[in-house]
Amino acid sequence: MEITLQDIRKARAVLLPPGSIASYEECRDAVNRVGMVWPFTPGNELLPALFPALAAESDSKRWDMMWGWKDRFASSRDAYYGKVVSAKPTLVSHQWLAVLYALTGNTGDLDDDLEALRERMRLPELAVKAVQYLREYGPTDTRTLQQKLTDGTKEARRAADKALDVLDEAMLIVKSGTQGGNSIANIWDLFPRFYPAAVEAGTEIATRDAAVMLLERFFELTPAVKEKDLHKVFPWNEAHQRKALAKLMETAKVKECTFEGKPGLCRRDFAS
Repeated sequence: MEITLQDIRKARAVLLPPGSIASYEECRDAVNRVGMVWPFTPGNELLPALFPALAAESDSKRWDMMWGWKDRFASSRDAYYGKVVSAKPTLVSHQWLAVLYALTGNTGDLDDDLEALRERMRLPELAVKAVQYLREYGPTDTRTLQQKLTDGTKEARRAADKALDVLDEAMLIVKSGTQGGNSIANIWDLFPRFYPAAVEAGTEIATRDAAVMLLERFFELTPAVKEKDLHKVFPWNEAHQRKALAKLMETAKVKECTFEGKPGLCRRDFAS
């Protein structure tokens, strides 16, 4: 049996029926039920997206609905909003936030976690300064961070944005709201300060266990994927993915398949 993208979309329509979300409360319930979801369009289709499920007569109105809601999610802490799945803005329920945090290997100690991040990559010095500023002065918007930490040139502001993205993806900082609904006015806070419960719970989960839990949930939400795309999903190294995948195949939860004519992997009961 060959699996197609249309098969995935049919499964997604059952998970998030088109036109089924008409209010923020219904959206919040959907995020809690699904766990990890794109707030906007399907994009690379590696996760379900809320956009097609919004009850609106035009894409313009869908954008208006979700643009305000994603800020409300962030400020209310009803769900986490950050670039932690496939480096795309993602809404994550509290249940899965701790598991995602566990996957980072973070300890909740910002100094230790910054040092670990520095060892894994070429961490911009601006990123360290941003963490120090937030620790000293509390939640701060993007524009203020750019003004305080750079000389104000366009290149410097762009570098600051890149540093914030790195920290966001590493779950060291978090969007805690916006000013005026503009991305330039995102308000940032330290992740451990804003989500202490996720840090406490996440540090109790072994990284290897988090990888298995997240991969299993991924195949529940996305029943099939091309092998070459799997590494794009979570911020893990190849060893985590390889071991987690081996565990799911060993327990007969995932098997090899053909997806859109390419080598793929799928949830066993999806293609049986």
